Amino acid sequence: MLSQLTGLEVINSGVSGETTDDGLLRFEQELEQVQPSLVILIEGGNDILQNRKSKVTKSNLAAMISLSRTRKIPVILIGVPEKRLFSNSAPLYEELANETGVIFDGTLLAGLLRTPAYKSDPIHLNEQGYRAMAEAIYALLQTHGAI
Repeated sequence: MLSQLTGLEVINSGVSGETTDDGLLRFEQELEQVQPSLVILIEGGNDILQNRKSKVTKSNLAAMISLSRTRKIPVILIGVPEKRLFSNSAPLYEELANETGVIFDGTLLAGLLRTPAYKSDPIHLNEQGYRAMAEAIYALLQTHGAI
């Protein structure tokens, strides 16, 4: 959907059910294989659902950002909400964005997940939700001059 909006090739390298531990293990290889010009990092939801320590999640995400930066690949970080009603992204995301200076959105995913019409189940978006997410990311990319 994001590819249709931008006219650019978009590769979704996400793996359902993955934690940031798993993501970090394969992240460098993904960067080598895909050679992206931009990384949109939306990772950590399963860590939160499994009550993993936020310090570990933050460290894994920081390592992914560092691996991207080593290759001079800009990163956009999308925060994942906590397991609380009306929560925006978990605090670790904003902390990480402030520490690394990456472009960050801490309300996009949380807002979509609070909209029943955008959900296929309690924790996943449906097609309408993914379209709305793609449109919001497209606007974010435009706002920050990434496209």
